[in-house]
This record gives sequence, C-alpha cells and structure tokens, in this order.
Amino acid sequence: MNNNNKIYKAFNHYAFVIKDEFYFMLHDSGVMLLMLGAIFIYSTLYSLAYRNQVVRNLPVAVVDLNNTPTSRQFIRNFDKSPNVTVEYTPTNLEEAKKLFYDRKVYGILLIPVHFEKEILGGEQTVVSIYADASYFLMYKQMFAAATSTIGYENIVLETGRFMANNMSEKDAKALSEPVLTETVKLYNRTEGYATFVMPAIMILILQQTILIGVGLIGGTFREKRLYERLVDKDGNRFSTSSVVLGKTTAYFSFIAIVAFVVFGAFYKLFGYPTRGKEIEVFMFFIPYILSSSFLALAISTLFKYRETAILVLVVWSIPFLLFSGVSFPQQGMPEWFFDFGKIIPSSSAINGFIRLQVMGASLKDISSLYLTLWGLSGIYCILAMVAMHFRLKKEFKRSKITE
Repeated sequence: MNNNNKIYKAFNHYAFVIKDEFYFMLHDSGVMLLMLGAIFIYSTLYSLAYRNQVVRNLPVAVVDLNNTPTSRQFIRNFDKSPNVTVEYTPTNLEEAKKLFYDRKVYGILLIPVHFEKEILGGEQTVVSIYADASYFLMYKQMFAAATSTIGYENIVLETGRFMANNMSEKDAKALSEPVLTETVKLYNRTEGYATFVMPAIMILILQQTILIGVGLIGGTFREKRLYERLVDKDGNRFSTSSVVLGKTTAYFSFIAIVAFVVFGAFYKLFGYPTRGKEIEVFMFFIPYILSSSFLALAISTLFKYRETAILVLVVWSIPFLLFSGVSFPQQGMPEWFFDFGKIIPSSSAINGFIRLQVMGASLKDISSLYLTLWGLSGIYCILAMVAMHFRLKKEFKRSKITE
C-alpha cells in the first residue's frame, strides 16, 4: 500500500509539472515567439529568399577585341546560357574592370585580338574568364556558362574541319566528341541551393528553438524563484525525476506538434524533397526531440536570467551547422572535429534527415545515426537529472524544504 501511495504521489507530481510547464510556456510571449513562431518565421524567410533555387541571368561583360563574325557568334552562344546575360560589351578590359568594381557585372569574358585568325588557322586561342570568386554561386554560374560555350565551340570547329575533308557529318561528330558525357543529377535535380540547404537549416532551427525556449523558462524560474512551486501540500519538494520527466514531457509534446506541422505540411508547401516514408521520419524525430529537450533542460538550470539564454545560445547556431558537415563537407574537416560535433543532436539529425527525406534511405540504412540520437537521449537525460537535482537542492536550501 505504501508503494502504491508513493507511485500515486509521484504521478501526481509528474502531472502537476506537465500542467505547470504548459501554463508557463503558453503564457510567456517570449517563449511562444521562439518555440512556435521562430521556426515558421525563419523557415518562411529562408524559403522565400531561396525560392528561385539557382542564380539565373547573372549580368556579365564581354570584351570583344576581335570583333569578327566568329567572335560575335561566340558571344551569341554564350548569351544563350540561362545562367548569364551579356549586359555590357565594353571596348577594353579597363572599362570592363570599372563595371565590375561598380558591381554592375559579376564576371568578364575577354576574347583576344587574333581570335578568328587563330581559329581558322588551326592554332590554339585563349579566351580569358574573369569570375567573381567572392560569391561562389555567381562564380559557378559564370564559369559553367563560359566553359560550356567554349566546349561547344570546340566541337563545332572540329566537326567543321573533319567535314571539310569529305567526312560524313556523323563520323565528324563522333571524332570531335569521342566520349559523350551523361550527367545524372541525383536527389537535387535542379542543383538548387534551397533544396541543398533548407532541410538542414530547418532541422537546426528546431533544435535552437528548443534550447533557447527552454533556456528562457529556466532563467524565468530562477529570476522569480518559481522552483519553490514544486512542493506538495505536505511541504515536501517534488523528486528530481518527477520534475525532469514532467518538464521534458511538456517540451516534447509541444515541439512534436510543431515539428509535425512544419515537416508534415510546411516543408512540403515549399517543394522540398519528401522521399522518405512518413512513419520512419516520425520515428526518427522522436529521439531527436527527446535528446534536444533533455539537453535544453540541463542547460537551462545554468541561467540566472532569462535573457542570458538568448545571448549564450544564439551564437552557437553557426558552429552547430558547421559540426553537421553541411555548410562545409565532412571530408574537408579534421576527423576529430567532426566526431566531436556528434555530441550535438543536430549533427546526427541533419545527416539522418537528409538521407531519409532527400535521398530516400530507410531507417535501417541510417541505424548508426538513429542509435546515436537514442544514446544522446540517455546521456542528456542523466545530465538533466544531475543538473536539476543540484538546482532544486540549491533553490530549496534557504526554505529548508525536505524531499
């Protein structure tokens, strides 16, 4: 009977903490803005900014020092590329440089003086490409348009030479381009920036809203001494496990609903890849939200003021994205650096989610990442228990309330 009373008492404490935590979440405008509004606001802003997926019609300048029918045809072919638009044709390189420094163009194509003469004479000519490498996406588009045009012109010229020697057009084309290249774009067929970065960004935003939102609640509890509410009618404080599990249940339930809406509807609204099975994606989110919630709860016990949570945690958004290997490839990082990043739930979650939803992998295929998230859930649960135990002990020391 005594054991039954203890279980009943613990359950009542657990239920009270859940109800209490929901009350503070729903009545704190700052917390609601972060845990509910932030993910929708940031996801919308980023999605709208990247809605075109790729950079098109990049303004460039072409300096044609040759000014012959051959060079003009080369410019027309270059201008046909959807990536660039020939906005200016200055007479010399100095004029083109001025346009570049004034940010009117983001690339320069220089056709040499003896362009036609060298081509018709069977000599090698050099077309110079000046691409703005300070913007990698612009650099890529400019360079790709120029090299594809040069490659096409080479094939046309070679084909013409072979046909001039009484060779059939079919044989001439085969000799001009003996190896055909077939490019198959997997997972991101448009090579769009939004499809590349947004799945990772949205996963990270979800974690950050949990960390900062729970951090605000933790700071508020210390500022207003709300931990002293966690006592029963007999004056005994709640057990650490009741507090930790109750708070985590509230956070998990709230964020799970938000994640369901965001990744179930909002994510699809902007046309991001959804190749994974919904039930497997749902199962993958369980340990991710759990581990993030336990981590957030452990960290929240450190904040004396609510504003401290924002100041401390916002700055970690970029490092967390770097740890995941999305903003910079894992292969280019020191191995220890990437492995260290696995202590953050978003690192495994981002890689796992991309493989599930973007690549269409199964949960079995990413079992190591899935188990890592469950492992982090266990570790951060213990950490939250320890941190909360010391926080409760310290907060109730003055009032001498016994457990």
